Amino acid sequence: MLVVCAGTDTYRSHQRLHELLAGFKAKYDPSGASIERLEQPEIFKKVTARLSAPSLFSTKKMLLCEGLFFKLTPTQIKKLATSLLRDEDQTIVVDYEEKVLNDKVIKEFNEKVFKTYFYELLEGSDLQNEVKKICHKYNIDDKNSHQLISRYQNDLWAIDTALQVMSVGDTGVAMGTVQNLNDNIFAIIDMIVAGKKQWLSSSVLFESEELAHRAINQIRNWYLARDTNDHGLHPYRAQILLRMRLENADKIFLSLMRALYSSRHSLAQEEEVFQLFP
Repeated sequence: MLVVCAGTDTYRSHQRLHELLAGFKAKYDPSGASIERLEQPEIFKKVTARLSAPSLFSTKKMLLCEGLFFKLTPTQIKKLATSLLRDEDQTIVVDYEEKVLNDKVIKEFNEKVFKTYFYELLEGSDLQNEVKKICHKYNIDDKNSHQLISRYQNDLWAIDTALQVMSVGDTGVAMGTVQNLNDNIFAIIDMIVAGKKQWLSSSVLFESEELAHRAINQIRNWYLARDTNDHGLHPYRAQILLRMRLENADKIFLSLMRALYSSRHSLAQEEEVFQLFP
């Protein structure tokens, strides 16, 4: 069985993915020993190699991946469809795709072994109802939904994060007491790590050494979430980090280390330290 979660609304796509994971554990394998996360490159080869191979720990196994259909040829898609039928439902493959699969690809698969969940960004009453649901998850009055949508629009990740902050009592920060990025070091760190140059105009209130230190820690946690199962991070924090696609993480990390070293050893002026940043 192949389940594809896709669409521009990555929040609901990933929520569905985690629901599927939790359902599998509850029904087949509470230990999670039969669950494997597959990473790029060559996810297609890894998936097809594992199909039809029985699990040593459970009657079924689960494979989690992202971008299984990226650059697949028509021949490979046909092979994947055939391999799924041959597997006879021993394996549940859960794949996340940024783009919705087209009808031509979907038609290659037998509906008995193929399921899709497509999520587009919500608007209007649909968005309002979804935000109310998230409010209820954190035991927050859903009357806050209007203000959350006004501040964060349809960014459900940001809304979920704000509600987590509210659930521990820091309502002012979550609901917009902070008016701009100059007051939000976390937003600046995200931009630095993502390699977005906009952070430069939003960093005047912070020391370069502090920014470098926090950004290094952010990338360190990203490596832990990506490469280890026992990373010691909060599951939600790990989920957020894994959403970040850092194509040049090593380069960013080295640049930040150079910046931190320079600032601590007085090898560079403030402007020069900032130039070392990605």
